[in-house]
Amino acid sequence: MILLISFLIGIQILDALATSPLHQFLYTPCNSSNVKDAAEAAINELNAHRSEGYVFRVQRIFNAEEIPEQDGNTLFYLVLDVLETECHVLSRKSWKECKIRSFYETVYGQCKVIINFNRHSDDWHLRNYECILQPVSSSAIVHICPDCPTPGDPSEANFQQTAWETLAKFNAENEHNHYFHLEKVTKARLQVKLKWSIFQQES
Repeated sequence: MILLISFLIGIQILDALATSPLHQFLYTPCNSSNVKDAAEAAINELNAHRSEGYVFRVQRIFNAEEIPEQDGNTLFYLVLDVLETECHVLSRKSWKECKIRSFYETVYGQCKVIINFNRHSDDWHLRNYECILQPVSSSAIVHICPDCPTPGDPSEANFQQTAWETLAKFNAENEHNHYFHLEKVTKARLQVKLKWSIFQQES
């Protein structure tokens, strides 16, 4: 009897799986208008969601997959190559208003984003994202531009001390109604000044 009940339950489960709709990925061209709209919505939602760091902008749509769902919803799975801009996310500026950093300040990487589009309400909703970024290596900067600043670790004591001293000097020398306090050092760069000597020989 127990075996018969187990067999009947198994048949019901298999029948339910067979009749349930399966989600199927649609590999969509990265240059299609739907994907471009999804990428722009994704980077806007992603930047709005973040509370630390700098505004990203899309450099390239690396990969795109689409899943049509019920009720007019469509899920987009995107892999975006991104660049960091000069605007902090707390400025709440659009990436279109922000300049790309100079070569020696460049931070680049990829964001994997899941975003939902509802055709009935014409709304986008960010489901999830993960970004991995890195700066241009110091060796690459020195090789191309020996005089350019190289990235440093903002948590290092020398950068922290310099930031505190600079802010203290600013508070002391400027007349304002508010006293500014250092909350966090988000960027640090180190530059070595090279001195060149020119020798001229007269005969």
